[in-house]
Amino acid sequence: METGGSFSYDPSRCKKAILVKNRISYSELVDRVYTYMGLDRTAFNLNLWFRNSVGLSTFAGLRLGCEEDMDMLYHMKMMSLHTACEMYVEM
Repeated sequence: METGGSFSYDPSRCKKAILVKNRISYSELVDRVYTYMGLDRTAFNLNLWFRNSVGLSTFAGLRLGCEEDMDMLYHMKMMSLHTACEMYVEM
């Protein structure tokens, strides 16, 4: 899990919402993001960040880069009372 740093958050800039099925693989998630954003994989490299509420005004962030990171994402979601989470896409 990443420590330190911060996320720049501006709710008015949120442009897409994706419903993700339970236990989607990392490669499936990346494919979905490229498709939803209308991007060419050969022209853009993406970094994905997951952010989830873990308490009152407390958030945990995780960079998604492999299948093991997806396991951590699902573990964090199981421990959360919130059904939705945020994903940031960095190009």
